[in-house]
Amino acid sequence: MTESGQKVGSGADQRGSRRHARMHRYRRCARRLNPRRRHRRTPPEERSSRADTIANVTEPRPRTALIADDHLLVRSGVRLILQSLGFQVLAEAGDGQQLIDLHALHRPGYLVVDVTMPVKSGLQAIAEIRRTDTTARALVVSNLETADAIQLAFSSGADAYLVKDFALPELEQVNGL
Repeated sequence: MTESGQKVGSGADQRGSRRHARMHRYRRCARRLNPRRRHRRTPPEERSSRADTIANVTEPRPRTALIADDHLLVRSGVRLILQSLGFQVLAEAGDGQQLIDLHALHRPGYLVVDVTMPVKSGLQAIAEIRRTDTTARALVVSNLETADAIQLAFSSGADAYLVKDFALPELEQVNGL
């Protein structure tokens, strides 16, 4: 007995020894179930570096964009705005079919699309692109402000919708551009 009246070997000492015995039993069972588990290490040449693994998992799709509008002046203005935000504009399309063809060629991260264009509308092009690429983000920029037009854009696969009289801060806030 100690001065406090407790038996020697009780309390924390016994709990610690019981915990140690449980860990030893667990390790022994684990070795029995899989005897090579304990010493098996991946050879260095087969291991990928942690930096490579993190880059492959967390790196977002590149900030590349395609612009589609039937007005050259609008395309030029959108190009300047996107470049000021750090985007690389890969190409410009004057109609929906060109947008589909350029998307298949470049596979950009973002699409900036007008609704009304010749050959195919921007919404038809987005819907067709969505069948093969669900990761590209589509931003519809249009003069149309009606609720029906906006709803139709989202049902076609658009991620965001801006009316053409937007200000630069509004564009920066759209879906985390």
